Amino acid sequence: MNVESRLRAALQNTAELVEDRPRPLPLARRRNPMAMFAPIWVAVAVTAVVIASFVIRDQSRLGDPIPSSSPHAVSVGSAPNYYLAVYRATAGKASRVDVVSTATGEVLFVHAAGNNEDFVAVTSVPGREEIPKSGEKGVSSFYLLTRVGASGREGCGTYSIRDILMSPEGKFLQWGTHDLEFEARDNEQMLLATTKAGDEIAYTYRGCGDDEPLLAHRWAGTTTTWGSANPVTSLAYTSDGQSLIIGRQASYGKDDLQSVELWTMKTRDPGFSPESGRLLLTDNKDIDTLYHATISSDGTQVIALFQRTGSSTPLSVAEFSLKTGRTSRFLGWFDQQTIDLRQLSVDPDASGKNLLIRSWDRIVIMGAGYPTVIRTLTASDQPTDVAW
Repeated sequence: MNVESRLRAALQNTAELVEDRPRPLPLARRRNPMAMFAPIWVAVAVTAVVIASFVIRDQSRLGDPIPSSSPHAVSVGSAPNYYLAVYRATAGKASRVDVVSTATGEVLFVHAAGNNEDFVAVTSVPGREEIPKSGEKGVSSFYLLTRVGASGREGCGTYSIRDILMSPEGKFLQWGTHDLEFEARDNEQMLLATTKAGDEIAYTYRGCGDDEPLLAHRWAGTTTTWGSANPVTSLAYTSDGQSLIIGRQASYGKDDLQSVELWTMKTRDPGFSPESGRLLLTDNKDIDTLYHATISSDGTQVIALFQRTGSSTPLSVAEFSLKTGRTSRFLGWFDQQTIDLRQLSVDPDASGKNLLIRSWDRIVIMGAGYPTVIRTLTASDQPTDVAW
């Protein structure tokens, strides 16, 4: 049997990765590259050659960032006109949401929180069709995870969801509330995700008095909560809304930068949890360190931010097909010493053609057919979340 035949045989069942029932996996896993092959990565050995050819041809190197104040605008194709950057309250400064131009990186509008509320995380609701009271068309919908007040426990707050509608230019049109409300420990990282229609919500937090991270799923007025042995680093729904794609810190790491693992979990089955989900992706012989991964908007691609084995570049960005395991798009890489790898996140837009990547020191807009747009961040300019 030749190489092509073996690959086809190995990949024949990968189209059902998300739909198949997960099987329990051990909670503690040692870093053994030969034992860490996820199903969709059987073909990575071959795609490494493909990646190398892309690097040579495209030279998609992402160098030093341009200042966010640069007046130079570029065409960003099908990418959204703006994205939202959420900032928590600090001493003497209210929480806010910045509306930032995709083309220039300039702040278009600033929406400050009122009533001592504190904005924490944001996610778009791309499939929701709602016309605001003003009757304006072409609006965008977002959910905003918000601390709405103190709770009865010290060091904890009460959190809820704010439902906002934005104009095509990025102005707030309408502000609503959600029936979800819960208590959580303050000053902890929290993630938020929703389905395209916005009828299901997932979020992470630490409960008052709980040591382990918690993952919650809200659907049809009912909330199910699971514990997670390791912190959750990314959260997204599959396109059909039936499963969550969960990135978690692995049980091993290098220095203060830990590898992550990408799992899938059935949300409608109360017997499932992050500990019994199905492993999609982790470090292997071709990926030295997987820093961040999530699912694409249409649920067909894994978007991976990783360091390739044997490469001197600290971060590569690529999409891999869930169906075939092969490279769909290699978007580029960052030069050594030009990116701070802390707080990595990636948010695909509704079209799936464009990525909003955030690290500690920059926000990067990446897509096909236009120059990369980079906005620099400073120690005093650190959004807790971004979305478009």
